[in-house]
Amino acid sequence: MSAEWIAKLTAKMRQIDGAGFGGTPEISSIDIAAALSGSHRRGYLLVLTKYADDNSAGNALWSELAEEIKRERVCSHDVARGVALACIYPVVNPSLCGVCNGRGYIYPRLKDKTIEEAARPCSSCRGIGRTNFPERQRAIIARIPKSTWWDRWKEYAAEKEEYLWLLESSTLQRMREQLKVVA
Repeated sequence: MSAEWIAKLTAKMRQIDGAGFGGTPEISSIDIAAALSGSHRRGYLLVLTKYADDNSAGNALWSELAEEIKRERVCSHDVARGVALACIYPVVNPSLCGVCNGRGYIYPRLKDKTIEEAARPCSSCRGIGRTNFPERQRAIIARIPKSTWWDRWKEYAAEKEEYLWLLESSTLQRMREQLKVVA
């Protein structure tokens, strides 16, 4: 079993590769809940928000991250919520690379090589499959003036966003390991 099956629980769920919705249930929501049960709370909320379209999990993640930002940076509640949203949004709704379509690899057609042999990392996205979210857009999402964003929040938000990407990756990895037991 793989973590990609989380996207097949209901017709509303986003596919794990970000392309489209839907699929046939191959495992139950109980299996998914069991696989996620021992993961970090924020990772659990992030996975449910991104792949299961769970708005209540998204709101809980947003509130928790905003409270942490408010404690760490001593700012108003509204600013903390804006920065938290600017960190969460690119992770939940990543902008896929237009060159490789989010795969991270280019697959040229060569007669003498197989697809796997011909594959090479995409130079546009450096093999990660997504493009960087513009800082101007982050400032707009956070409702913070662009100059203030660049001076005070840009580096901090980048660290928080990287934390969320790593959290998603580790949560999905844990889920993959747990679902192997189910299979």
